[in-house]
Amino acid sequence: MRLVEEIGEEDKVLMTQPVDEQAAKAKSHFKSNVTWLRRSEYIAAETRTTVVRTEPMEHRFAMSGLAATDRSKEYATHEGQIAGILKTFGPQPETLQHPITKKRAKRIIPILPDPICQHTDYSIAQFNVDPADDERLVKRKQAAKNPSSLVGQKRPSEEDATDRGVLQPITNPHDPDDRYLIWFLPDGEATERLKRQKRQGKPMGDEPASYEFVRDYEYQHDNSSEQKHLIITFRDDGDGEKAYYNLIQGKMTLRKRRALSKKYQQYDDYEKPGALAINFHEV
Repeated sequence: MRLVEEIGEEDKVLMTQPVDEQAAKAKSHFKSNVTWLRRSEYIAAETRTTVVRTEPMEHRFAMSGLAATDRSKEYATHEGQIAGILKTFGPQPETLQHPITKKRAKRIIPILPDPICQHTDYSIAQFNVDPADDERLVKRKQAAKNPSSLVGQKRPSEEDATDRGVLQPITNPHDPDDRYLIWFLPDGEATERLKRQKRQGKPMGDEPASYEFVRDYEYQHDNSSEQKHLIITFRDDGDGEKAYYNLIQGKMTLRKRRALSKKYQQYDDYEKPGALAINFHEV
């Protein structure tokens, strides 16, 4: 006779039939409490509770399912669809409200593509310093000493016509890779004419405006930005004020060009324009 020793309780689990782990998980949500075998972050993941949203998906869009059903009845007929489309073209300012500030609209201005300047290429030019010449900068400093005289005035660039400057590209004939821009500003007489034209809205006339050389600028294109910009103008063509937009094609940064050293001044002996005569035509 062979004596069989009694099996310990901790060893009886070894004699049980192995079970499918995935099937066991599907049948039961029981989780073994073996914290000494697992990392603390795994235990935290198991004990973390999730909040189940009980509200309908429509609530996220501020529209209930009942309201959406009622609204769909309005477009069930052909006449209802036409009336709904026409209704979107005539919103009232008092019905428009900013979603955050809750402010009401004062007026509505249509925004349309510009049929006059749609073939004109626009670019944003960003100067690293003020592009005004020395004479304009001196006048601005003198005006700043009397702040009361600046009340009600526009920006300095509008007051002295710096915003009406002209950039002309030029290439060094001795070095085809040396490309830069020449900055011109209107002289005293042209400045007054441009200010009067903007203030009164009258044509400039047939006489050309004289522009004088100010300085040279090096430029760098920056067209990699994903942000697109629009230039918007407001005009009243006789049937009410409208806004017209044009797409700005590019952007460039302008930096004042350094003067050449004596060693390289021999390569700067080519002819460059020192003044321009510009004619303005009404469109």
